[in-house]
Amino acid sequence: MSMSLRRLRRFIRIRVVRTTLWLSIFFIFLIGTFVSFGTIRRAPLRPTPPSIVAKVNGWKIMRNDFDERLRNELSGGAHDVRTWVAIKHSVLDRVIDEILLRQAARKYRVRVSRRDIHKRIDEIVNERIAAQRREFRTLKEFTDWVRNNFGSLNAYRAKMRDELLDYRGAIELQTLQDKLRKIVESEVKVTDEDVRDEYCRVRLKHIQVSYDRFMKGKANPSPEEREKAAKLAEERAEKILEQLRGGKSFEELAKSESDDTATAGKGGDLGWLDLRQLSAMYGDEIAKAAKGTPVGKPTTPLRGITGYHIIKVEERKFEFPPEYYKARYRCTSCRHQWEVRDTRKEKPSACPKCNGKKIKVVWRGSKEVLNDVRRKMVDRAWFEFQNRLRSEAKIELIDPELAAYRAETYEGDREKALRLYKRALRYAETMEEPLVFPAAILYRVGSLYESRGKKELALQTYRRALSYDEDPALRLRIAAILKEQGKRDEALRELKKASEAISDPYDRLELARLYEELGMKKEAEQQRKLFQTELKERFGSSM
Repeated sequence: MSMSLRRLRRFIRIRVVRTTLWLSIFFIFLIGTFVSFGTIRRAPLRPTPPSIVAKVNGWKIMRNDFDERLRNELSGGAHDVRTWVAIKHSVLDRVIDEILLRQAARKYRVRVSRRDIHKRIDEIVNERIAAQRREFRTLKEFTDWVRNNFGSLNAYRAKMRDELLDYRGAIELQTLQDKLRKIVESEVKVTDEDVRDEYCRVRLKHIQVSYDRFMKGKANPSPEEREKAAKLAEERAEKILEQLRGGKSFEELAKSESDDTATAGKGGDLGWLDLRQLSAMYGDEIAKAAKGTPVGKPTTPLRGITGYHIIKVEERKFEFPPEYYKARYRCTSCRHQWEVRDTRKEKPSACPKCNGKKIKVVWRGSKEVLNDVRRKMVDRAWFEFQNRLRSEAKIELIDPELAAYRAETYEGDREKALRLYKRALRYAETMEEPLVFPAAILYRVGSLYESRGKKELALQTYRRALSYDEDPALRLRIAAILKEQGKRDEALRELKKASEAISDPYDRLELARLYEELGMKKEAEQQRKLFQTELKERFGSSM
């Protein structure tokens, strides 16, 4: 059947329109793709902060979560250029500790149920009600207050419970910590020997051969260099011991050989110390030797925290608290009870009331002292448990700003810190990133330059920081450097600008000091008066 001319033209027109339309769409898409890729290639890559702040045994701390925590803890993220990076690092430390606790809970199979959380909430509510009750003289006054403000005691309880449920995460974490602490506590065994150790005091002398003597002034020696220095220190200590055995005076050798400049001139005399102090200052090995070595006999070289030591105990004593010697007695005949304050001086043989001979001890102060020692040992065990979690954990700081602060403050590696701070500045100065403040990072960089004696670089860095934040702390540092450079007029101009912007009263004291050093005594006195006035305004008349 033949197609009519009209139908043929209509069919062709539809096919042409459709083909043209689809070809147009295809070419538009193709051109758009090329343009997009060309734009991407031409656009400069802007550095961005890493999305992961840190890893704790593989557990990621995401930036969004960390920033949210920072905002919550700092009520909006108010900052100061001197302390901001340190504050961020302290918040990160708390987050890391919480993660380590949760990981430890998994290891020990400790769980917190919904029932545990509600039980803890009830305990907090009861504690608060009891504390509020003590604010009133009578129960009726307290009941009236509750009725007037909340309608009933149950309504008061319900209100507090609702408020506490907003802090469910914190309560869960605290409950988890309490359960872990009980596990640690269950492993602490206290004996009479532990009590004696707690109250043991020794007077001793020592000769120290420090590791630093063989480090050749290196600020960051390698582990191999440290071990080599320790070996050399031990060898030197052995030679000193040979001289002691050969009859040389301990005191004279301490004066000529000891690296402890504070005690060398006194013949190595450390005075009276308890075992805990010795352990903290010199190490556990020295404390253990001080407890057990015979009085008057020098020890063999002992490895300590900062070097090898030869110690000689001059005297040893036990200073128990007065409660240790107290006791309470009861007469089994007349049931009379009495307390003896010092059982060393008084040991009753009869009841003071009926003169009966059948008496028994119902309480000893030594048991209370034992319990006190146990509480201290539990606290130490928990502290050591937390430290062990830290030391055994693989903690990787990915955020360069926070890694720089750790390198600067904890590792003492200024070069590494400077390198990381500069890396953080790449994104801090090119984009508006919440809770990343270029001025705070630049302040740390300027401080590092100052510590290395690069005053001009520090000055440039502080001025660069001012373009982001008119913090008076920056102007105070600029003025201090200008003063050292002899640029008095410029320094005074910076101090004047700082004085107009100061919000922290204690900055007035630094301002006064700089004014005084520049010969402006009147301005210095004015700043001290302002300090007193602002302090009273902030803290009230109690100041």
